[in-house]
Amino acid sequence: MRNKKILIVDDLKLNRITFAEILKDEYDAIEAENGKEALELLAANRSEIAAVILDLIMPVMDGFEFLEEFRKNPANVNLPVIVSTTNNVVETEERCLELGAWDFIPKTFHREVIRFRVRNAIYRSKQHLLEYDNLTGIYNRQMFYQKTHEMLEENPEETFAFIRFDIDRFKMINSFYGIAEGDRLLKYVAGIIRQAVKSFDLYQFGRINADVFGICIGVKDSDEAISFAQSIHEKMKKYENLNCYLETCAGCYMITDNSMEPSEIYDKATIAAKECKGKYMVHEALYTEKMGEQLWEE
Repeated sequence: MRNKKILIVDDLKLNRITFAEILKDEYDAIEAENGKEALELLAANRSEIAAVILDLIMPVMDGFEFLEEFRKNPANVNLPVIVSTTNNVVETEERCLELGAWDFIPKTFHREVIRFRVRNAIYRSKQHLLEYDNLTGIYNRQMFYQKTHEMLEENPEETFAFIRFDIDRFKMINSFYGIAEGDRLLKYVAGIIRQAVKSFDLYQFGRINADVFGICIGVKDSDEAISFAQSIHEKMKKYENLNCYLETCAGCYMITDNSMEPSEIYDKATIAAKECKGKYMVHEALYTEKMGEQLWEE
């Protein structure tokens, strides 16, 4: 039984029928007359939908408004949206791409072109799924390590800091407030990091696992790295969804050899992070060789 469907969003029934007919050999169709209805159908059938074909001019909620709402949910990062258009206005295409559209289908209804572009978008989305964390929309561990390795290798003369960031006693948040609330918190953390790193010329970041995030940034010195970690902690204080104080922990390692493997770098940042655990008001720690020696002794 097929469990992959195409969500066709168009206010004209004839267009919806035509798209469904062209794709019927490979996909079942779900139809929506406007963006609002499409968002509702998407929420109810997310795991079954492989792609969205989207018209732009519709009542209630047009295609642009749909894209704006659609991209607010990081869970949609791997779901391709293909815009169906009647013209090739560059400004329209630019705006759609800025809002997260993957491709365009002209409403000439050329069967093979439509089938090819839908297949291609879905294939790309599967590749995307292998690289990005499904919950937060940022790099997963494997891709983060790969991109970090490439950045370090391409910039051998630059100074980099690696920061391992997590929320202390995160499991208790899941237990007391529920997994859904814990997920919202993780999305918030990812959003903070995404914005914070933009002040640097060189950076990579990703979700390592659970509530653990990794950040690699090009810095002048360790003071700048610690200051960055402190800024993340300060932004965490603004999270108001939970009636509790969020303790955070950031272990920082100044990379001394840009040829090191990211997994080894992460281990050293983890050693530094242990210095924060269970210590009230201590949220950042810088790795020292003494920490490594103590760990070996233990």
